[in-house]
Amino acid sequence: VLRHSPPWEAQLESLTGLALLQGSSLTELLTQLLERRLGLVDQLVGSDSVSMREQLCGLATLLVSTLQLVQAAFLTSQPSALELRISEVTKSNTCDLVSFSESPSFRYAPAPIREFRVQVNIDPPKLEILQKECGHFVKNVEEKSVDRIVSHLSQLNSLQGLARLGADLREWLPKEEAELGTLVLGEQLSLWNQFFRVHVGNRITELISLQLSAAMDSCLQALEAVKTGARGSVLEQPCEDFTWRTVSQDHLNAHRSSQEVLVLQTQGLTPQVQALCKSLCQRLERLLEELRPWGSMEEDLLQATAAMLGRWHSFVNSEMAHSTDTDWLALLGQVCQGLAELCPELRLCFPAKKGAQDPWQKEQLSLRTLRDSAYKSCFTLVVQQQAASLREQLNTLDDFMSAMLCWGEVEVQEESEGGQQVQSTLRVPLQVTVPLQELLFALCQQVNRLFGHCMPKGIQSEVGQLLMSSLEPAYIRSCQALVTQQLPPALCQTWALQLLMDLHVLNLLFQGGTLSTARAAVEAQVDPFDLDVLMPHLGHQASLAAQQTS
Repeated sequence: VLRHSPPWEAQLESLTGLALLQGSSLTELLTQLLERRLGLVDQLVGSDSVSMREQLCGLATLLVSTLQLVQAAFLTSQPSALELRISEVTKSNTCDLVSFSESPSFRYAPAPIREFRVQVNIDPPKLEILQKECGHFVKNVEEKSVDRIVSHLSQLNSLQGLARLGADLREWLPKEEAELGTLVLGEQLSLWNQFFRVHVGNRITELISLQLSAAMDSCLQALEAVKTGARGSVLEQPCEDFTWRTVSQDHLNAHRSSQEVLVLQTQGLTPQVQALCKSLCQRLERLLEELRPWGSMEEDLLQATAAMLGRWHSFVNSEMAHSTDTDWLALLGQVCQGLAELCPELRLCFPAKKGAQDPWQKEQLSLRTLRDSAYKSCFTLVVQQQAASLREQLNTLDDFMSAMLCWGEVEVQEESEGGQQVQSTLRVPLQVTVPLQELLFALCQQVNRLFGHCMPKGIQSEVGQLLMSSLEPAYIRSCQALVTQQLPPALCQTWALQLLMDLHVLNLLFQGGTLSTARAAVEAQVDPFDLDVLMPHLGHQASLAAQQTS
């Protein structure tokens, strides 16, 4: 073949030779060509001697070159290049290179040789048949190579490597493949979309999920390490050491502004939580950078990130169901808050959608709800632990006598049976019992230590109601003990008035109204006339005590 001959000259010569030797029609020749090209697929993608990149790029080259050869040989002109070449080599002046009839020995040659004449069927294949055969070829190549393509792609464990492979494949595919497909297949062709796009996209989705799963694994392992290595509390520092600490100016200049630190203190986001969130953000940042060459992968990223956070929800819910460590549950609540507030890269994984609720806002709300549940579980345990101590401290006379503190005298005017005014002195409690004071003080200490100021108002109210419902049985039980011990009426009424004082103060502190059963039981132990006279004074003293307690 000459140096400047057309690029398909060698292939045309081969096809022409086959046509002459086999006497094949052009349609049969097309079928043989496609079958032989199809046979190369197994050799190409099943070879262990070449790299995965070379195999996949070679597959792209095989597809393109086959369709281009069909176009050049069978379709480009009318008549086609192959028809012209066969006609050229079968002309009489071209075939008779030697005049055998003039050779004296020709008559001794075998009859098949003496009678041989070049015969070839140059009837071109119909366009619809050609397009159908080429369509079958493309489909068969896809079926034979799909498992190998998926297997090869599964060996790539980085998005960067996948991006380089995608760039190489696109480089091997011609820009004019759509027009090539329209002519050879009867429809537009995109080999990238048909052979590689779906499988590459699936592998990208798998890698996104794997990387996000690894990020969550790292976060959970860090938390478990904190839990395992903790001596006492898993909290790096209690609330009072973090919230009320004044940060040095040097630290502010090097890290965050005073306003940022104040926000973190207000939200209870300690350095411990900040470090966990920063580690997760760094992993997400690397993932987003690796995804940049792939353009639109928002939906896959959103679903994978939602699945990652779903693991976090499952983990926290499991811990809430099984853990009795209040500090651990408080830490999980803080981390939920940190994920919602301190992870800008997490927000980038939830791009906004037109005409729909912002998916990040929805996820933030879900994280905050989970935070509230963790705080609620934490303080439920705190309340239960504190309330348990009160149940055993108001059941005997000795307990009761040691529980009373200050009482005051109230002067009241009463009318005797003869109609004369008589001045009487009644005694009313001025403070709640010692066990209740100790309980409220211990509860406040725990709430402050466990970042209770970060709890939403709704959760604070629920915790208050839980405290009320936990304490009411203790007061009902104390009232029952009062009845069963058959004390003198005066002592019995004194005990009942002190219990009423506690119940009044609890109602004022927590605005509950859930202590009605206990109040009714206690009021039944007080003389009705005395109760009417004492209630205004008792209510006044309860208000003063509630102000002091709160």
